[in-house]
Amino acid sequence: MGAIALGLSIMRGCVLLVEHVDWHVLFFTMAGIGLLVMALTMWVVPQSPPSAPGGLDLLGAVGLSAGLVALLLPISKGGDWGWASPITLGLFSAAVVILRSWGALDPSQTAAANGLNSLMRSIGTSVSSAVIGTVLAHP
Repeated sequence: MGAIALGLSIMRGCVLLVEHVDWHVLFFTMAGIGLLVMALTMWVVPQSPPSAPGGLDLLGAVGLSAGLVALLLPISKGGDWGWASPITLGLFSAAVVILRSWGALDPSQTAAANGLNSLMRSIGTSVSSAVIGTVLAHP
């Protein structure tokens, strides 16, 4: 709960700050806070030992990348291309097929699929943070 309060107070502070100064100040302030948090994390949090040996998971990386491109490209370009255009609908369909296939892979075959559970747990947090930030930025 404290992390949520901290995040909300930082966002609200940024909204108030940008009303009185140039937006560049906001960017550099947040960049400085980010660097400070990274340095503190590296100093305070102990490094954990690797949990599983392995190298680059090429199949998982390519599958996830292709699926995300097929999903995010039509979201960003759908207004220009037309939401019912064949390329937009085709890329959305390809995203469903690729990401479904990627998620169905046996986790023992691809290390990237092991992170799928962590990814799914963090999506709710990311979406709620984006909604709260948007609401606070546009009162």
